[in-house]
Amino acid sequence: MIEPISLRLLNRQGKFALDLSPYLDRWERSIRLQGGFWIGSLQMEGDTTQLSDLHYSILGWEIEERAGGETTWEGIIYEMDLAAAGGTRRLSLDYLANAVKAAYIDESNVAGETGWATDDRSIGLYGRKEEIITLDNASTTNAEALRDAYLLQNAWPWPRPVRVGGRQGPAALTIRACGWVFTANWRYTTTDDGGTGPISDWIRSIVATDCEFISEGKIESNSLQIKRALSVPTRAWDLMLQLAELGDGSWPWRIWVDVGRRLYYRRLDTSPSYLLREDGIHDLGGGHQAVLPYRARPGILRDAVYPVRRGGPANPFLQDGRDLLIEEVQVRGGELILKPADFDPLEVAL
Repeated sequence: MIEPISLRLLNRQGKFALDLSPYLDRWERSIRLQGGFWIGSLQMEGDTTQLSDLHYSILGWEIEERAGGETTWEGIIYEMDLAAAGGTRRLSLDYLANAVKAAYIDESNVAGETGWATDDRSIGLYGRKEEIITLDNASTTNAEALRDAYLLQNAWPWPRPVRVGGRQGPAALTIRACGWVFTANWRYTTTDDGGTGPISDWIRSIVATDCEFISEGKIESNSLQIKRALSVPTRAWDLMLQLAELGDGSWPWRIWVDVGRRLYYRRLDTSPSYLLREDGIHDLGGGHQAVLPYRARPGILRDAVYPVRRGGPANPFLQDGRDLLIEEVQVRGGELILKPADFDPLEVAL
């Protein structure tokens, strides 16, 4: 039985705004072991006026994918390119900074920093997105001037030219969405109080204090001790990922944001979830039924096709020599793709 798949656009209040299901064949998205819901994109073609209206109104709205009535991916609309006869224009939250501070070294080689300058209207619409800029050999007046100029130019998204001319046929709107985990990097953490305690407690504090759009799902206890101190300003997600990568001293851990914008942190489970056979990938927890692409998640795949001796672990933390760690799953036009979570500087820039 094939489950019904739907794709919906939700406004800032989480209310249904538009059915995007007709574009499922142009929709692709991914889920990562570390991070959870990751990147999504789709392209719409049609009337220039209608697509322009979307281009200028839905930045920061939400895309929700559902399979059989259950949410299987969700994320914020992060960037859009509108291509029409005159060229291509881009609106992006990547450029947004509505809370700006400057850190500087003055003429006497003394470090200082300004207070935050903010645009409260922009924060009220999009949420607080911080940026700390640095400069050398500058006075307090210079630093404040640079801060204020930066805020003026970046407090609101504005269309940036990507290409001039060259578009043939109907207008096209390319939408790029990011999982809500990306918003955890909108703020620098304020939780480095100098104390010492379990890693899990620090992660719990970061979520509660420095993540506007994310709440705690289940954060398992990890007793590995760490000093809550930082030498440089560090963004919240960057820090949580660094903490998760420490493991517990003997075992890997993972951290991700899932349905409902909830963050989870737990010891990596190496029990196989999927079985690869000659007729495809099967769900070990679902009566060995074929895996539905939209329901696939990162985890352990046991390869029954690969000709290796059974039982011998290929990795110390894997249970069987046939086991593979799926770091990222991607669905493109309904096709399931398994891939390593390779470093992509374009994704980090978001």
